[in-house]
Amino acid sequence: MAQCWIDFDAIKRRVPISAVLEHYRIAGLKVSGKAHLRGRCPLHRGESSQSFHVDTAQQVFHCFSCQAGGSVLDLIMAIEGCGLREAAERLSLWGQPATSGNERRIYTIKQTVTKKRECIPRLGFRLRHVDPRHQYLQDRGIEEATAVEFGVGFYSAPD
Repeated sequence: MAQCWIDFDAIKRRVPISAVLEHYRIAGLKVSGKAHLRGRCPLHRGESSQSFHVDTAQQVFHCFSCQAGGSVLDLIMAIEGCGLREAAERLSLWGQPATSGNERRIYTIKQTVTKKRECIPRLGFRLRHVDPRHQYLQDRGIEEATAVEFGVGFYSAPD
């Protein structure tokens, strides 16, 4: 089953981070400068009242305690405990009528999803005899051209 195309950048531009904060009732953030908010991190609920920073001009957030940070989509992923695509799909529905007028969801913050990551360098070698057309890849929706481009495939050699 093919999934439809999602324009992540368009969704991030359309939904301001302040709307997400309001939607999830993240309160207690204090104005700190022209386009900045600070407060207790709603993701890890730490003790510091200054660790969570939101830049409403850049539309990003960062917690200096738990190291969570990112865009409006990253914030939705952390709050909802979902993946990037699901977060984008949820935001793309904002402003559309709900299926049930009196339906109310309770949101719980499940995990921090955007910890700082180190860049993993490319391998200094390339495996030979990798099959980019193997059924294993096809079953997962990876086309041959994509497998070749990224150097992935099924490797069945004994060494």
